[in-house]
Amino acid sequence: MLENRALLRTKELLRKRAPWVLYRLGRLASGTVLFRRERAYLKGKLTNPGGPPSVLFFTTIRCASQRTDSVISRLFEASGGVAVNLAKYEFHSGGRKGMPVWDADHASRILQPKGFYFGTGPIIAPDFDISPYRVVVVVRDPRDIMVSFFYSLAHAHTPSDAKFARDAGEAREKGIEWFVRQPERLAMVGGELRDRLEKYWGREGVFAWRYEDMMRDYRGFVEKLAEYLGVGEEGRDLREELIEEQEGGGGAGGGENVLSHRRSGKAGQFREKLEPETAEFLTEEFGELLDGFGYER
Repeated sequence: MLENRALLRTKELLRKRAPWVLYRLGRLASGTVLFRRERAYLKGKLTNPGGPPSVLFFTTIRCASQRTDSVISRLFEASGGVAVNLAKYEFHSGGRKGMPVWDADHASRILQPKGFYFGTGPIIAPDFDISPYRVVVVVRDPRDIMVSFFYSLAHAHTPSDAKFARDAGEAREKGIEWFVRQPERLAMVGGELRDRLEKYWGREGVFAWRYEDMMRDYRGFVEKLAEYLGVGEEGRDLREELIEEQEGGGGAGGGENVLSHRRSGKAGQFREKLEPETAEFLTEEFGELLDGFGYER
């Protein structure tokens, strides 16, 4: 008991004074203790040819991606699939810097078409054939993404290294109006969403959903997703469990906590958080995406 308390105190001290040490320890663990299934898969030692069609999940930052990733994983495993979260493995092992880009040949070698869910997907070249896979896409109003991005960086996330700490400090110092106009941030969010719009949105056989609709009717989202993934009535208890977890955790529209990873989730918050001219700037910047995904300008 005393050893556990001492460990917790040490961890909290590191989190406050040297958070990048925890981050590097996590990367070390990912290569030695964690992600054994993912490492076995990448070495060709794990197959599931009798499983359901593999699942690809495409989204972007600040889109409840971690929660949705967990929901897909649990539903898919209930249908006989195996979750190998390549996205998390790549990130925690230090190999992922931003959104990775794969050519079609690389994707074909890595992504077995039967039996697996791979976690949040990268940007894949347009000539990659997605027809053998089940494809899930979740997007969000990019104007709200930019607002959520600011609060996540400036207040919620523990810095993983010195650069992250500098970026977070600069965001806090210069404020949200400055942050949401930064070209590199706009290009990242716009680029990922444009990839999802051009390659997957509206395509036959793709499960496409907006974050706002998901948060407005989470039960409907889980029910439709379960049906798409082939989870029948035998998965009723799991579906109810997933819905209860979301509702118990406080969905969109609840109170705001800027220090929380899941801060607010409220749709249209950019109109409340930003000056009118800044909101209009983002509307013009993302106009094509807003129209494509059916958002009101």
